Amino acid sequence: MAKGKKAKVKNKKKKNKNGLGLVAFLKSVWKELKKVNWPSRKELIQHTGVVIVSIAIVAIVVWIMDLGLSSILNMILG
Repeated sequence: MAKGKKAKVKNKKKKNKNGLGLVAFLKSVWKELKKVNWPSRKELIQHTGVVIVSIAIVAIVVWIMDLGLSSILNMILG
């Protein structure tokens, strides 16, 4: 029984070497992509705006912290 399982594994490996495994993988990926619920154009623009605003806020906070820490460091090192 164990030999039969090993033979099946070897056959699968041979298919992968020939590229048949890749074709099957790409077909399954394409099927899954058809199932995806893609956002509408309006939703995509809204979500992109939220991401850009969030990045800007984080950048401003980091910039303010950098200014504060650098001024403290300049006062210490003088």
